[in-house]
Amino acid sequence: ICPDTSPRNYEPRIEGDDKNWDFGIGAGFYLNATQSPWSKYYNMYDYIIVELPKLLKSVDKLSKIFDFNTCSVFGHSMGGHGA
Repeated sequence: ICPDTSPRNYEPRIEGDDKNWDFGIGAGFYLNATQSPWSKYYNMYDYIIVELPKLLKSVDKLSKIFDFNTCSVFGHSMGGHGA
Protein backbone atom coordinates (compact mmCIF):
# COMPACT_ATOMS: atom_id res chain seq x y z
CA ILE A 1 0.00 0.00 0.00
CA CYS A 2 1.50 3.34 -1.04
CA PRO A 3 -0.64 6.12 0.42
CA ASP A 4 -0.58 9.61 -1.02
CA THR A 5 -1.25 12.16 1.69
CA SER A 6 -1.99 15.09 -0.58
CA PRO A 7 -5.42 16.64 0.06
CA ARG A 8 -8.06 15.95 -2.56
CA ASN A 9 -11.21 17.37 -4.07
CA TYR A 10 -11.89 20.25 -1.77
CA GLU A 11 -13.75 23.38 -2.81
CA PRO A 12 -13.38 26.24 -2.59
CA ARG A 13 -9.63 26.04 -3.06
CA ILE A 14 -7.43 27.77 -0.50
CA GLU A 15 -5.63 30.77 -1.93
CA GLY A 16 -1.96 29.97 -2.46
CA ASP A 17 -2.31 26.21 -2.00
CA ASP A 18 -0.47 25.56 -5.28
CA LYS A 19 2.31 28.15 -4.99
CA ASN A 20 5.02 25.81 -3.59
CA TRP A 21 5.81 22.19 -4.34
CA ASP A 22 6.37 21.30 -0.67
CA PHE A 23 3.31 22.97 0.88
CA GLY A 24 -0.35 23.09 -0.02
CA ILE A 25 -1.64 20.55 -2.50
CA GLY A 26 1.83 19.10 -3.02
CA ALA A 27 2.54 18.55 0.66
CA GLY A 28 3.15 15.07 1.96
CA PHE A 29 3.59 15.81 5.64
CA TYR A 30 2.22 13.20 8.03
CA LEU A 31 0.49 15.64 10.36
CA ASN A 32 -2.77 17.51 10.81
CA ALA A 33 -2.97 21.22 10.11
CA THR A 34 -3.96 23.26 13.16
CA GLN A 35 -4.92 26.59 11.62
CA SER A 36 -7.89 27.56 9.50
CA PRO A 37 -8.53 27.24 6.59
CA TRP A 38 -5.96 24.43 6.23
CA SER A 39 -7.21 22.42 9.23
CA LYS A 40 -10.48 21.58 7.47
CA TYR A 41 -8.72 19.66 4.68
CA TYR A 42 -5.13 18.91 5.67
CA ASN A 43 -5.45 16.01 8.12
CA MET A 44 -2.82 13.63 6.84
CA TYR A 45 -1.97 12.20 10.28
CA ASP A 46 -5.58 11.12 10.78
CA TYR A 47 -5.64 9.68 7.27
CA ILE A 48 -2.55 7.52 7.88
CA ILE A 49 -3.27 6.55 11.51
CA VAL A 50 -7.08 6.23 11.51
CA GLU A 51 -8.72 6.22 8.08
CA LEU A 52 -6.29 4.11 6.04
CA PRO A 53 -6.02 1.22 8.54
CA LYS A 54 -9.81 1.20 8.95
CA LEU A 55 -10.24 1.06 5.17
CA LEU A 56 -7.68 -1.73 4.79
CA LYS A 57 -9.26 -3.77 7.58
CA SER A 58 -12.64 -3.50 5.85
CA VAL A 59 -11.32 -5.34 2.78
CA ASP A 60 -11.87 -9.01 3.55
CA LYS A 61 -9.06 -10.26 1.32
CA LEU A 62 -6.53 -7.91 2.93
CA SER A 63 -7.59 -8.77 6.45
CA LYS A 64 -6.65 -12.39 5.67
CA ILE A 65 -3.19 -11.39 4.41
CA PHE A 66 -2.05 -8.72 6.87
CA ASP A 67 -1.50 -8.98 10.58
CA PHE A 68 -2.66 -5.50 11.51
CA ASN A 69 -1.12 -5.83 14.97
CA THR A 70 2.38 -5.91 13.49
CA CYS A 71 2.09 -3.63 10.42
CA SER A 72 4.00 -0.41 10.05
CA VAL A 73 3.82 2.53 7.69
CA PHE A 74 6.56 3.74 5.41
CA GLY A 75 6.56 6.01 2.45
CA HIS A 76 8.54 8.12 0.05
CA SER A 77 10.40 10.99 1.68
CA MET A 78 9.09 10.50 5.22
CA GLY A 79 12.14 12.19 6.71
CA GLY A 80 13.40 15.64 6.05
CA HIS A 81 10.65 17.59 7.78
CA GLY A 82 10.70 15.71 11.07
CA ALA A 83 8.43 12.80 10.22
